[in-house]
Amino acid sequence: MSIAFWLCGFVGLVIAAVVASARARAMPGDVVARGAAFAAAVACAGLAAGAIWLWGGTMATTARADRLRDGALVRLSVREIAVPIDKTISAGHADAATVQLPGTGAAEVARVEVTGANVQVSASAPEAWVMPAEIPGTLAAVAIARCKSGEGDRRAYALPPGAAVVVIECDGKRPANALTLRRDRTRAEVTVAVQSWRGHFAPPQLTVRAGDVLRIGSGDDAVPGVTGWDVPAEHGTSTIVVVPSDPTDCNAWVEPTLVSKPPAPAATPSSSTPPAATAATKQTASNPRDHAVGHGPNACDLDAGVFALSAVTLIPDADGVVDRNARAVIAIVTPIVMLLFALALAPPSLRRSRVIARGLRLAVLAVGLAALVCWRLAWAHRIDMLRDLVPAGTRVADNVFAAVAIGAALAGLAVDTLDGVHTAPTWRRIASALGAWGIGFVAGIIVAGVPSLSSLRLGVIGMSIVTAVLPIVLAGRSKSGPLHLGRGKQVAPEWKLAAIAIAAIAARALAPHLVFAKLGLAYFLVFAGHAALCVALAADTRLLRRALVLALLAVAALALARFDAGVTLAIAGVGLALAMMVAGHDTMYHAAHAGKLGVLEREHARLLAVHGLAAIAIVVIAGVFALIADDRDLIESSTDAALYAPLVAAAMFALAAAVARSNRRAWVPWLAAALAAFALWGARDSMIEWATGGSGVASQRVSAVVEPGYAVLRDERKFAANVSAWREAALPATNDDTDRWSGQGYFGARVTDPGVLHSVANDYFPVLVARESGVARAGRVARARARRRRGRDGRGSPPSRERRASCALACRLRRRCLVRVPAARIARCVAADRHQLAGDGHR
Repeated sequence: MSIAFWLCGFVGLVIAAVVASARARAMPGDVVARGAAFAAAVACAGLAAGAIWLWGGTMATTARADRLRDGALVRLSVREIAVPIDKTISAGHADAATVQLPGTGAAEVARVEVTGANVQVSASAPEAWVMPAEIPGTLAAVAIARCKSGEGDRRAYALPPGAAVVVIECDGKRPANALTLRRDRTRAEVTVAVQSWRGHFAPPQLTVRAGDVLRIGSGDDAVPGVTGWDVPAEHGTSTIVVVPSDPTDCNAWVEPTLVSKPPAPAATPSSSTPPAATAATKQTASNPRDHAVGHGPNACDLDAGVFALSAVTLIPDADGVVDRNARAVIAIVTPIVMLLFALALAPPSLRRSRVIARGLRLAVLAVGLAALVCWRLAWAHRIDMLRDLVPAGTRVADNVFAAVAIGAALAGLAVDTLDGVHTAPTWRRIASALGAWGIGFVAGIIVAGVPSLSSLRLGVIGMSIVTAVLPIVLAGRSKSGPLHLGRGKQVAPEWKLAAIAIAAIAARALAPHLVFAKLGLAYFLVFAGHAALCVALAADTRLLRRALVLALLAVAALALARFDAGVTLAIAGVGLALAMMVAGHDTMYHAAHAGKLGVLEREHARLLAVHGLAAIAIVVIAGVFALIADDRDLIESSTDAALYAPLVAAAMFALAAAVARSNRRAWVPWLAAALAAFALWGARDSMIEWATGGSGVASQRVSAVVEPGYAVLRDERKFAANVSAWREAALPATNDDTDRWSGQGYFGARVTDPGVLHSVANDYFPVLVARESGVARAGRVARARARRRRGRDGRGSPPSRERRASCALACRLRRRCLVRVPAARIARCVAADRHQLAGDGHR
């Protein structure tokens, strides 16, 4: 309900801006009352302040209380373990090792020799390497280089008090484990930090829930009601940890009990190792190492006996969300609020209707962007906690910096609204805009904090400067006189399309993996395409120019498709279809036609009514289907429904052609667009066959979307990845109050698939929003994007024996109706291996 009131206020601000713009066109020199300008400033400030809570703060506060009430999830990780150095220490994969490593490998990887006060660390396995902890570069990069080269120093390293060494275990050409051994300065012990390779080094981790009782360590006895977690530790040592009901309160963690059991007598691989001690079982109710220290808003560092743990509670940091939203809103909206308040206090000669209209348009833009940034900051916090277990990671920092850049750009645009600047020469306007931009940027940095610069953020700064200056550059110099509203000659769309095509070709040659260039050119193509379509649909455009504009649009689209086909299809393809609709409406009714009485009522209103009714019908049908259909129906029908999108576009274009024909306007371009969309829909089978017939990454992505069982015939890993992605895209089948309308709640979804977790900020993000917000805030159709970019780690077709197993599996899946594998695809797969099938006796 609060969001509804906020939206009503925002719509009121939009209406006020429209009315003020109309008044400025009719009476540009009219004086606006002081109270109206003051009311506009108060409305802008109030809506911006409300966005802090309504577009992130309330959601985070409510979700924090809900997660704690339902039992918050806690991610535990073992930072290090303490091992006394009263004997020789062995680290390996054998059961008798002092520190048993996860996975399979050498029985003994490294050895810590203790001779009196001297401690030495050496590698015991040929695939293990020892190096100082102070290494140049990251541990992952050094480990990958060492495992690939297979060369290194085999010496033993002395370990004086306070020193540390790193032991890297390789599995062929890739890392397997990394051990950091550090000798304590005060106690006779060595702390061992074990990290396993999962694409990056990560410590042992486990997700538990508030109220769970956990046994951490190495133990053979199972205790009823206690969750066992076997981690690398001294053999026979375990610790009991009770997760409190409020895991964010570090003082609430129950003091653990250290239980030391004697290890079983066994000989180690080295003869220099002394026999295992047979001391009696020792239980201590407390330990001088046991304590908990807060580390961040939702994190606690625990020293539980010999284990040093980190506990991160997976709930929102509500205070942090509100604080970041407030800083972002202040950076964005302050220039516009200051402008409106200054105009309210200014003399009547400066408070003209044209100036107020410009300020109100910027106020609408600022409030809308402030709400969007607050929403993005809330979800950036969610993704940072999901992927990196930090409340304010790189994504939050990037969005805060984007808010600073937006505020600086708005400051540059705000100063150009004043008549004294707006009517000045172009160079003076640019200088004024750059000066205001610099002041706004510095003020934003003061409010949000000083960030670390990167190539991405330098690009954001460049875009912010361009946004502040580009309207002045494109408009040229305004004509003399404060009463003139006209602008200089605009850049023709032909030049824009040619620039986009050249930039796409150059970017593909120089930086083929630059995502920033792909996204920027795709969005620029949409706007430039809209301008080109407006020119092509205009009645007074010559035939030669119309053909040139359309040809350049096709060339720019093809050049961008060669740069990145996926981005072009997802952004430019959909955007150009919508641009065609908007261009048609613009040619039917534009601000330049305001003097023609009855144009809006007689012609444009009919087109709006027809397209509005069609859009409402499509949304209602899709919403009803998303609510009543089960997961199986959605999986089987969503892809087919997406393939009918060109047919929907053809119907919309045909309706527009009929309306234009009835009003005696140009209807042939609409009919041509409808026929082109219909031809695209009719050729969908051939296009899909062509797209899935290749062996590249693009063909694999299209195949995984349009033919869910196709990956079975090429690579079982891709098939398993697609199935796992679909499981993550569906709501869990539980008995709680979770439904499709309300979703699982903010921070309520649990993502376990590593591939989906890796792409949660890209392809899976709409699905995450849909799972946690429900149909009430996010379209259910976003689920289809969860599997778009899956299966990217393949290395070609599998061997023939594996392909035969794949074919058999595909046939069984087809018979059981679990996935839709085309029969023609199975026939081609079997025919390709017929000679090998006959040779092996398999018919």
